[in-house]
Amino acid sequence: MTATETKKTRFEQVRREHEEFKGMIAGIREFVEQPRPDIKDAEGHLWAVNLSKLLVGLHDKLVGHFHHEEQGGLFETLAIREPGSIRQIELLRGEHGEILGQVRELMSGALKYSEGTPGDDPHLRQRVTAVLDRLGAHEIAETELMQMVEYRDLGTGD
Repeated sequence: MTATETKKTRFEQVRREHEEFKGMIAGIREFVEQPRPDIKDAEGHLWAVNLSKLLVGLHDKLVGHFHHEEQGGLFETLAIREPGSIRQIELLRGEHGEILGQVRELMSGALKYSEGTPGDDPHLRQRVTAVLDRLGAHEIAETELMQMVEYRDLGTGD
């Protein structure tokens, strides 16, 4: 496999994963837009358990995805092909840990709500939406950077 084919395959895999995240984000967003049951109701516990499951699934997928981007050569390829984007690449790389930390905080908030104890976060749904927005913007920025490199490789981007 040539270097160009390897890069193309790497970009295709990341792009597929980004599409998967769009679906996951939409599903979680749809879930949190539904009315949240009262903490004292049995449905409140079930709501929190279901949110926790969605967040754990997102977290696990993100861990693998971010590792692939960082260790699988994506960022290195982008930096070589588009040296002027190194600062942006480093910002994107730095966001990985921040986003994972925010998702873990949401998981903790959902678990606290599932316990039915006072002190749950009344803004949990808004926080979930904010993290999903940040993740979506992050994935868009990565996709746009990959597209810019591909267009330059084709000789159409100047």
